[in-house]
Amino acid sequence: MSNPEGPFAPGGESAPDADKENIPLEIEEKYIIDKDKIPKELFASAERIPIVQGYLGGGKGRIRKMTKPDGQEVFIKTTKKRISGRVCEEPESDLTKQEFDSLWPQIVGKKIEKVRHKMPYSYHDDKAGKQMEVTIELDIFSGDLSGLITAEVEFDTEDEADGFVALEWFGKNVTEDLRYKNSRLAVAGREANRGLIAETYGE
Repeated sequence: MSNPEGPFAPGGESAPDADKENIPLEIEEKYIIDKDKIPKELFASAERIPIVQGYLGGGKGRIRKMTKPDGQEVFIKTTKKRISGRVCEEPESDLTKQEFDSLWPQIVGKKIEKVRHKMPYSYHDDKAGKQMEVTIELDIFSGDLSGLITAEVEFDTEDEADGFVALEWFGKNVTEDLRYKNSRLAVAGREANRGLIAETYGE
């Protein structure tokens, strides 16, 4: 069974067994964001993390450089394997700068550049009957993807994801739309990406 994200998707060619033990899962919902609707107070207090990432061919994963607020650079390799639109297996390993630099020439397509804004958010889950704490990860893209803004919210379980009510300033939920996956954006090409952004914001 081929991977619907394409040959360069970080998950490779086949869907994984969701019952494998000791493999961390990422459960998230992704939304389109209009920059004019972002609450100014929340945005101003967010932790900002510049990110540069690229995708290795042959399903060999994603490599990413993150620059923390104190200036420390962190290098990570992730091999995602998608189980469903919002659930992925996500094993990660740390890289040294030298390892990152040696892998970088092997990326397929273009690099993804964005600044992640991390915003803590507390809400009451009526379904679970308890208070929940999550982090909104607001990504503002640059380069060929300038103008695109998305928000991702991660959860510990799918039940928690089901109980989440999108904030009023969130736009369309694009969790299941493969066009907005970073691995797809990296290889889609400038013309296709600019067209997607124009369609997204009705330009």
